[in-house]
Amino acid sequence: MSEYQQVLACFLSARRWFDSARDSNQPLSLRRLWVDDTAEPKQAQDRRKQAGYVRSLDGSHDIPADDTTFANVYPPEPWRGPNAKPLHSLSLQEVGSTPRSLVLHMKHCYLQVQLPSHVLCQALTREQWETSVAQVPPKNRPFSVVVALDFGENGLLVFITSLNPGCLKVDWFTSLEDLPSQCADVYTDYTRFLQGVATWICHRYYPPPSSNQDRLAISAIQEADSVFGGMGPYTVNEGCLRF
Repeated sequence: MSEYQQVLACFLSARRWFDSARDSNQPLSLRRLWVDDTAEPKQAQDRRKQAGYVRSLDGSHDIPADDTTFANVYPPEPWRGPNAKPLHSLSLQEVGSTPRSLVLHMKHCYLQVQLPSHVLCQALTREQWETSVAQVPPKNRPFSVVVALDFGENGLLVFITSLNPGCLKVDWFTSLEDLPSQCADVYTDYTRFLQGVATWICHRYYPPPSSNQDRLAISAIQEADSVFGGMGPYTVNEGCLRF
């Protein structure tokens, strides 16, 4: 479950990097994607993969059906397959957020990264990436790379976690309206948020009375994640303490 404060911190970090990089007037073209492989290193074919180093994803070849790491994070067709478009045709135009996710406008499509607990987004320079991540196997790092978006000399946006690197949910769509996580933000879209709460209350209590009315508020709020976005186990406790 995402925590609102965590998502906000990630958004501000990504936004600050984006604003700074955009001032350089250089296009923020996506060069490649990097991940820590979720497969056992000993199953890999080359020495670098066997050592568990971060892996570069390439969509120009046939991907094994069991390669869930690739399937979860790589852009859809036409950016994969034998006649795949190059990744650099995708360029970062805007950075936004919802209470549960970061939303990156990549010119031809939108990338939504839903952030579970213990996943953070950090902007790294090329030097930081090469010396502190790319050349260090996961066993020697306190974190795993869920996915890193490489924008060449402009740097990288890196999503890291202390847990299983396969925990991140990534969705690519051609339209904002198609994104699965559309929670209203209590700060930036207050009216729509209140409308969602009012509708939720009406559906819950009228009519008829049901056992749902006897649920603890803290449980009911967490279960209504399409209304109360970002109310994870930490945020919901803080909210209830303020009531």
